Amino acid sequence: MDCIIIGAGNYSNVLYNYMLDQNEPVRIVGFVDDNEALHGTEILGVPVLGGVKLLEELHDKAQGVYCPIGNNKIRVKLLKYARSLGYELPNFIHKSSVVGPNTNMGKGNYVMPGTVVMPNATLSDYVMLSMCISVGHDTFFEEGVFVANGCNLGGNIHFRKDTFVGMGATIISGVKLIGEKCIIGAGAVIIKDVPDFSTVVGNPGKVIKTAVPQS
Repeated sequence: MDCIIIGAGNYSNVLYNYMLDQNEPVRIVGFVDDNEALHGTEILGVPVLGGVKLLEELHDKAQGVYCPIGNNKIRVKLLKYARSLGYELPNFIHKSSVVGPNTNMGKGNYVMPGTVVMPNATLSDYVMLSMCISVGHDTFFEEGVFVANGCNLGGNIHFRKDTFVGMGATIISGVKLIGEKCIIGAGAVIIKDVPDFSTVVGNPGKVIKTAVPQS
């Protein structure tokens, strides 16, 4: 399958490097990015074709789209846009990661090097698990969750949509719910449930802000 990558920044470069390294059974035929300064440039020999709206004209060149952008709101919006245009949204699972049996996975998910997902987990759609993360059994990620490098997540935890977990955070088993659009700070240790729209930092984790984000 021929595919386009949305975004021509660092993380898209990283993803394409990994795809080449493991001979992913897709061919990247171009990148799209709204930064006009990047138009006409190349990433590892593949052209940046133009802005994101160009996807409306690229069905003759590509059938699938990736979007490895770390910002949850932007990533989800762009992947839903690509989906609305009829593109497939393949998952990417790095060859060094381990995804346990009976793991359910939707569309547009990315599991990066060294990450271990224990059995019976669920990744809905548009979830990014970065490098060297431990995900406990029966964990459930709603759409648009991002977990940064080196996090340790216990079992049976439900992550509501669009939550961000910062580098090196630990969420212990016994925690049942991390709410919608939460920010878990880097290195935080979470020992109890976190309400929607909370920013939590420290050890043990403490809510320092709760606010409903503007849509």
